[in-house]
Amino acid sequence: MKKLIAAMAALLLTANAFASIALSGKYTGTLNDSGVYTQDLVTTLVGASAAGAVTVTLDKDFAVDDMFVESTIGGIKFKLGEVDDVTSIGASTTIGPITVG
Repeated sequence: MKKLIAAMAALLLTANAFASIALSGKYTGTLNDSGVYTQDLVTTLVGASAAGAVTVTLDKDFAVDDMFVESTIGGIKFKLGEVDDVTSIGASTTIGPITVG
């Protein structure tokens, strides 16, 4: 499944000459009453083009937590990948004020 997502990501990003990459992260450090310090880091990388976006979330050990592709084709929004340990394929569209999917 992850190979399919990576292939779709490569296709989306090479299909368009204009692409962007965004890197963000959230660091949390906690010192408790016993003097024990714990830390957590979540890093998010988003590669986007006019055709869609690829999002990868890494944990503090830089292992992949979430990875998914989002794209819009013919007014239908597609999302394929793994989020919160659930792999899914979704499609939705908006008709007037109503979103179906």
